[in-house]
Amino acid sequence: MEYTGYNSLSPCQIESIHTALEGNNMLRSYLLCNQFQIDRILCDFDPNIVSFFGRKINLNQGCSSVLKANGKPFISIHYSQETEIFNNFESFIGCEFEIVKQCSCN
Repeated sequence: MEYTGYNSLSPCQIESIHTALEGNNMLRSYLLCNQFQIDRILCDFDPNIVSFFGRKINLNQGCSSVLKANGKPFISIHYSQETEIFNNFESFIGCEFEIVKQCSCN
């Protein structure tokens, strides 16, 4: 525990978090390795999320509106196999947009 005003976790708290994430299937979907096994189609960027993860990620595939990377200073796409950008995608001045290939987990 930390009492100086900074945030910290004890080793027991960290172990509890790992047990909750890895020990049962209830929270396994939050693990990064699990995210790299899911194909995603993004039609809109959630304003509360800056990084998106998936195996195959398609931006604006079959979406009815323009996918805009606007109003957020930074958006990153992390994929393990491929990313494809379809029509009607816009990124605006002041917005950093990156696509990063990462190895999938075993």
